[in-house]
This record gives sequence, C-alpha cells and structure tokens, in this order.
Amino acid sequence: MWWQRTVRREDLGDSFSDRLPAIDLFRGVVMFLLVGAATRIFELLSALPEKAGVFPFLGRQFQHAPWVGLRVIDLGQPLFLFISGAAMVFSYHKRWSRGETWKSTFLHCLFRAGLLFLLGWALFHINSADGATQAELYASILPQLAVASVVAFLLLKKPSSLKVAISAGILLAAELLYRLWPVPGFNQPFVPGKNFGSYLDLKLFRGFQA
Repeated sequence: MWWQRTVRREDLGDSFSDRLPAIDLFRGVVMFLLVGAATRIFELLSALPEKAGVFPFLGRQFQHAPWVGLRVIDLGQPLFLFISGAAMVFSYHKRWSRGETWKSTFLHCLFRAGLLFLLGWALFHINSADGATQAELYASILPQLAVASVVAFLLLKKPSSLKVAISAGILLAAELLYRLWPVPGFNQPFVPGKNFGSYLDLKLFRGFQA
C-alpha cells in the first residue's frame, strides 16, 4: 500500500540530497515557536491552573518575560534571523560553485528581500492595531529579515576577520549606546522605559515598544 512505502533519500533527487537536515530541523522548530506564539496557544496553556502539571510552566516559557529574565520565546526572533543567515551561506556558495555569477545571485537576493518586505507590509496592514504608524512596520520580523539578508549577502565573500569585526562592532556600539546615552530621562540602561532603546521607540514608533 502507498502508506507502507519507504521513501529512500535517492528517490527524492539531488535537490533533497544537497540539503542539510540540521538546518531544516532548526528552522522548523523556530517556526513552531513563532506560529505557536502568534496563535496564542501558549497563552491558553499558561492560563491553566497549577494543578495541571507542567503545562502552565510550558505556557509561560512561550510568553515574553516582562523585563528581567529569559524565556524560550525570547530567543525566537534572534534564532530565526540566525538560521536564515546560516542557510544563506550554504545556499549561495552552492550557487557560486555551480557557476552562477555574483550579480545574478545578488539580484536573486534583492528579489527575495523584496518579497519578504512586501509580505511583511501586507501582514502589517492586515494585523496592525488601530492607530499604528507606518514606521511600526519596520519593527516586525519580515522587513527586518529583508534588510538583514541584503546586508548579509554583501558580506558573504568578505574575509572572516572583517565579518567578525563588523559583528563585534555592532554589539559594542549597542552596549555603549545603552550605557552612555546622555539624553535626560533615557540614560538609565537597565530601567524599562528609561534607556536608549526606549528613546528610539518613542522617536520612531511613538512609544510602540517602550
């Protein structure tokens, strides 16, 4: 019977044999976390009484920590961006090994970035709250991924030392901005609503994430 047939790897062709199962698995787990949060399944679990066993604890792990602390869902967006960048390395190097030019792959990258941005824009207008500004679009993950993918592509063929230096520079700049930001009322890096990030949220998003 059809459901008893064993699918062999070679039956699926070269397109499957060239894939890395670890990346596909990682991406699937991250998408599960994001979809679960968006559908509010985890809110239902966290609302269960404590006598329900481990389920309330699991539900809380998939709701963002209010300020202090770290929960599983807090890693969702960073891990999504990370695995997207990791997949780009293998995907574009495979294309270059097949003889594709840098220009053609760059145009492909721009096309995919455009699609991601368009999808993010559409979802923003469908799901945004009343009074949301257009600037808040850039706080969602798809536009961020679109921009980040283009920046990452431009660095793919650069020396590893330059990639490390840029990454370290971004992290250091963020740390210094939070600690040394001089604007009164927003110069307390570890106080919610009183730091550099809150200042940007206020200026760009009218306090959307402050």
